[in-house]
Amino acid sequence: MTKNSISYYIKFFTEQLQPFYNTAKVDVMSVFCDVLNVENTYLYLNNNELVDEKYLHEISERISRYKNGEPLAYILGYKYFWNQKLIVNEHTLIPRADTEVLIEAVLNDFTDIKADFRILDLGTGTGAIALALADEYKNSKVIAVDFSDKALQIARQNAEFNDISNVEFIQSDWYSLLNNIQFDIIVSNPPYIDIGDTNIDSEVLKYEPSSALFAANNGLSDIHKIVNSANKHLKNNGTIYIEHGYTQSEDVQNILANNGFENIKTIKDLNDKDRCTTASKNTFKSNLV
Repeated sequence: MTKNSISYYIKFFTEQLQPFYNTAKVDVMSVFCDVLNVENTYLYLNNNELVDEKYLHEISERISRYKNGEPLAYILGYKYFWNQKLIVNEHTLIPRADTEVLIEAVLNDFTDIKADFRILDLGTGTGAIALALADEYKNSKVIAVDFSDKALQIARQNAEFNDISNVEFIQSDWYSLLNNIQFDIIVSNPPYIDIGDTNIDSEVLKYEPSSALFAANNGLSDIHKIVNSANKHLKNNGTIYIEHGYTQSEDVQNILANNGFENIKTIKDLNDKDRCTTASKNTFKSNLV
């Protein structure tokens, strides 16, 4: 191994991070690729190439930030989700792989859509869910809502960056500015962590926006708001998909049932934990409300 080479410094920085992260080498390589503006294969094929001092300084600074707990996605400025590369910053929640089970659930339920198919994403953040579904259903019309204008700025950039044009972004407090628009699908990854929960990673608490994480009433207050008004904004036989904490599935099922929804089912995430609950609008019951 040539001293001061790519392989030398990858090993050097990996050893620094290994006590803190079990993905240390992969993470170090991600930093190298971003700073050097290369792909992973370049690092393997040119592992004896010397690292320029100006690049080494930038890599070292980023590794130090990561070692101190700053999320890698914020350091890199992006995160991959589904088939998209998404810009992220301190105004947006970092998209997580577990949320992809919601995308998979929608795709499994809706294999054939009409030209006027409408999807609503509530609390869009980076636009992760909205953009993934808009890309999969290119003939659909997606409306993505968020209360944060700064988050919507990032979501709009992500739509442009990923060349996805069938999404409209609206700043709104949940449904408040949607008037009487109705949708085939409502999806949401709302704040669902209880305000009093003390089992949250310190890095999450320090760096990610609390407004996108925490909710009152045992983490259920925003889910109540979303479900309570969902019937008004769902077409007949429309479907709702809500991400939630792994201990909240029974509560979410009850909230849906109490609002007249049927065909209620919960889907597990990659770690076999309850993560998303879906239900369909019961047209008869909703008309009685």
